[in-house]
Amino acid sequence: MDFNYYFMSSERNQRILQALRLTEDELLMSLGEELVPHTIGAFPKKEELIDKGKEWMNRLHDKVQCVVCSSTKVREAFEKNEDVLIAAAIADVIVGFCTGVSPVTVAALITKRCLLNFCSPIWDNKQSDRR
Repeated sequence: MDFNYYFMSSERNQRILQALRLTEDELLMSLGEELVPHTIGAFPKKEELIDKGKEWMNRLHDKVQCVVCSSTKVREAFEKNEDVLIAAAIADVIVGFCTGVSPVTVAALITKRCLLNFCSPIWDNKQSDRR
């Protein structure tokens, strides 16, 4: 598979690179900001935003894991061992159900948390199924 198509959009590529430079807490806070409606004069605390981001990730963990780790595109990107390719592939496969939040933010979180650990339950099962 040719991964050059991931770099067609330099704007998207820049968003991915920026997201990968953030810490896990910063990414969770960004996710929380997307989930919490802001009203004039009422801004949630940093910890509340991080908690909202964690809640979203935990609530959708199994669904995200199934979609991401079952994707051949993600597996091939993982084999290339380049975080930008991995995050781009993840963003591509989750864009359909990440309504209300940025798939790039979610993809960066998964990439930073280590895709191998995230996918090992599914990838290990696929390996044992082949035996």
